[in-house]
Amino acid sequence: MATIEGHLIARTDTADYHFNSSWTLHEPAQQQVWQLATVDLSYVTSSPEVIGSLANVQFLFDGYADINLRASSAHVHFLARILISVPYARTFRLGLVIPRVTGRIARSDIVSLRLVDLPGVKSVVTLADPNQLFDFESAKRDNRFDNFRAFPQLLTASAAGFVISPNADVDALGGELVQRLSIPWILPSSREYRCWTLALVDGRHDPHVGESLYSAARALGIDLVVVERPGHWIGQEQYRSWYKDLLIIDMAVDEGLSDRIVEAIQGSGHKIDGIITLFDPRAAATAKAAEKLGVARAPAVAFEVATDKLRTSLLDGHSAHRVSTLKDAKSLIDGGQASFPLILKPVAGFLSEGVFLVQNFEDLEHAISDIVKLHGKDALMEPYCDGPEVDANFVLADGEILFFEASDDFPTSAEEGPNGTFIEQANVLPSNLPQQELQIIEKSLHQRLLQLGFRDGIFHLEARVQYSKMDYTKVNGILDLERRPASSPASSGAPPPSAWLIEINPRPPGIQSFQATAITYGVDYIGLSLLLAVGDRERAKILAQPFAQRHQYWSQILFVPTPKGGKFDSDDVCAELKERCPDLVPHISVSFCHSKRGDIIPDPLESGQLTWIAYYLVNSRVSRRHLLEVCERVRNETHFTII
Repeated sequence: MATIEGHLIARTDTADYHFNSSWTLHEPAQQQVWQLATVDLSYVTSSPEVIGSLANVQFLFDGYADINLRASSAHVHFLARILISVPYARTFRLGLVIPRVTGRIARSDIVSLRLVDLPGVKSVVTLADPNQLFDFESAKRDNRFDNFRAFPQLLTASAAGFVISPNADVDALGGELVQRLSIPWILPSSREYRCWTLALVDGRHDPHVGESLYSAARALGIDLVVVERPGHWIGQEQYRSWYKDLLIIDMAVDEGLSDRIVEAIQGSGHKIDGIITLFDPRAAATAKAAEKLGVARAPAVAFEVATDKLRTSLLDGHSAHRVSTLKDAKSLIDGGQASFPLILKPVAGFLSEGVFLVQNFEDLEHAISDIVKLHGKDALMEPYCDGPEVDANFVLADGEILFFEASDDFPTSAEEGPNGTFIEQANVLPSNLPQQELQIIEKSLHQRLLQLGFRDGIFHLEARVQYSKMDYTKVNGILDLERRPASSPASSGAPPPSAWLIEINPRPPGIQSFQATAITYGVDYIGLSLLLAVGDRERAKILAQPFAQRHQYWSQILFVPTPKGGKFDSDDVCAELKERCPDLVPHISVSFCHSKRGDIIPDPLESGQLTWIAYYLVNSRVSRRHLLEVCERVRNETHFTII
């Protein structure tokens, strides 16, 4: 592990900037497809004091100018951006992750994806191209890595680079990297290279939600053919590089939608390997189109059942009924076919809108009236299960579970008292349920998916544990899942725990959830959904593997629901909190404020529209209890005004 020293010059049109430099290629850890190189840079104080820009920069390594490095924009941009910062810090240490086996990268941004929130590391930059072929052994044969002039070859052989914090221990960092990168993310060189084309029906709600999908497709080398309506944001010129082609059709959800999708794709001349939608109302039509195009991954009827809450409830054996009037509901109750407490909700719903916990006939009348009035549909009436709720996510390939995780969906305001709603408030990863109950959830819900005919894809299910040994209890003011006392009435003589299916979503979870899983476990549901849609199970099996220690910390998706309607009279509440409470910043991985000053926000109770002001992804490496305490502060310190 020799250290190679040299002199680096960044030459611009106006000045030369000098840096004393060295790099060290560390010994690779056992059974890893990569190795770490560290680079130390110190600014020579005789150089000009301020580097304002390194546009049109030329790098000289011990006086030698490397033409290839100048042509590699990602590597030049990374090095230039770092060098701009060096005069202020005086010294910098960089890390480079170099694939040491020959083959193509499974996903170009895999290192950046799995290093999020790694202590001691910041400013991670992807240097690899999609499907890039790495061959470090040939590079070592062709270049002498015993002098500083070989640094450009070291840099261009890297898949990613990052800044190492001044107080970070490099040996400890190497161990952390092994925890995160111990998957075979360089594919064997014998694997046949293939370019995939995927049709995407529905280009996503907005750029904030859509960016993760389009960037994942790019990193995986998957070309997207987007099927959308006229006037959608994806058609704007600034997003043209995000996809291969855009096919404009009438996207109305009706009997003819599947035929319109097929006609557009066939008329475009593109040969697609798969088709996908992440929008539930168009799932069945997209599945029918897949059957007609010969690229189906599951029968269309599976999507029809999964997106129909009544059929899903009946699939799980619940005593569920379709009702449209109070008379219908009363007749079922009087006949002994239903009893309070009940859940009433639209047969096809979104974001828990129109979901009611019904305790009596007065609640029942209000619920049916609101559902029919606001959603224009019949209502589903089914028994209420009061066990702890979980979000259960599956990654399936040929029916096999590649990855499963469950998170605790904390009680909503509807379960805490009258005039509440079922909009989510908090979701904690990983679940605190006993392992036995998690296994029951996993096995039962997996069988439901297979029963419907699903074998490949990402599936987001919601369920409860009936007769759970756990219950939500406040301990010193903090609500969490705690084990029921053995002497409690709920524990004494209770049947064994069982899974109670609420709904099946044949797609990845929403943006808050897939972000949380990606940074907590290192598994990106969006990218995996694209791979499985085109049938690339090989890469899916690699990228569905979590960190070696499974999760890097405890995390919570903290939602700030809209409390009332009116005019939003605040700025970015997340940015304001971070500025006012800097000690909370290290615990906030992601934040997003949905509302802008002047926005008119609908009242959740009057309109039936359930929205959030903001959300945070909060983490703790200390304990789950510490996480909940931090989240309590974040919630209490999020200030806003609605007038």
